[in-house]
Amino acid sequence: FETQSITKSVTSLILGVAIKEKKIKNIDEKVIKYYPDFQEGKYAKEITFRQLAQATSGLPVSHYKGVYLDSGNIKPGKESHYHNDHTLQLAAALTYIYGQPLNEILKSKVSDYLGIEVDWNISSKKIIKNGREIPLVHGYAFTSWTAKDLARLGWLFVQKGKWKNKQIITPEFVNETFTPITQPIYNFRK
Repeated sequence: FETQSITKSVTSLILGVAIKEKKIKNIDEKVIKYYPDFQEGKYAKEITFRQLAQATSGLPVSHYKGVYLDSGNIKPGKESHYHNDHTLQLAAALTYIYGQPLNEILKSKVSDYLGIEVDWNISSKKIIKNGREIPLVHGYAFTSWTAKDLARLGWLFVQKGKWKNKQIITPEFVNETFTPITQPIYNFRK
């Protein structure tokens, strides 16, 4: 069945993989340092990977404007305003860093080890790296799973990122995912 916003956690999982593989030093690194084409809003140079993953980046709403309240373009790290743009931009940054579509990264770095199948729809957008166009997945929705496969993904987190003898993400990153954010969370639906 097709899932929607649970996919945001899958995009965050790939962030954890990138940190474990040292493609990103840590979750508090500035996105623009790793993704020079990141030009989203007037605070783009200040936004961290944590802020994209936690919906505290301050980005304005551009996807599904009729659904989400738009706070405008605000200083990152101040407030949480849930909408799809944070995770779409996280997916774009990770696509640029890996130089591959995230559905391929998910398969080779996670799902093949867990023995699961997942389909992740490609959006119409492309990321350009070294002159190559790389398809971009919807980082916020449109993955298809079985309930059993989603349960395996959940079990990976229960096991602190380890599957059998393979550490897929670090226990520290798993702890980060379970740590509540400290910023105020505002209503997000119109």
